[in-house]
Amino acid sequence: MRKVLVVIGSTLLVIVLAGSAFVASRQHLTFDAAYPKVAASSDSAVIERGHYIVRNLAPCASCHGDPTRRADYARGDEVPLVGGYVFDIPPGKFYTRNLTPDAETGLGKWQENEFVQAIKTGKHLGVGRPIMPPMPWPAYRNLTDTQLRAIYAYLRSIPPVKNKVPDYVPASR
Repeated sequence: MRKVLVVIGSTLLVIVLAGSAFVASRQHLTFDAAYPKVAASSDSAVIERGHYIVRNLAPCASCHGDPTRRADYARGDEVPLVGGYVFDIPPGKFYTRNLTPDAETGLGKWQENEFVQAIKTGKHLGVGRPIMPPMPWPAYRNLTDTQLRAIYAYLRSIPPVKNKVPDYVPASR
């Protein structure tokens, strides 16, 4: 009986070690997903649909809204999507991004295909790394191209606001 337990234990140990080695070897993979063809629209109906999605269905302002105006958002007011709200969770501090079309601190340099790719794949613009948590991109990756086109059109239509938010800060050990 002891011999059987040693064999089973050794087999389980080998399986766990092999699984750990496999997972560790895949930690820093990057994927180059093809950019979907999505055209921005200036149609007021498309922009209004984007407004509805951003402000109601996928309440982006709950995280990306001006953190100094949380009370306004709670009352139902529309707040600027300037980012800066901090999620102080393990493994560090995550700051939400500025979604206004400001070229320096927001989405102003993003093309519609880059925006769509980031939402559909969770891959951050130009760096090949995942969008930082707590962005629930898996909840939004199944949006249709029409919905993403409307969101992008709406975000391009709002006034740009220069608001540089801090980068991710790892937790100190």
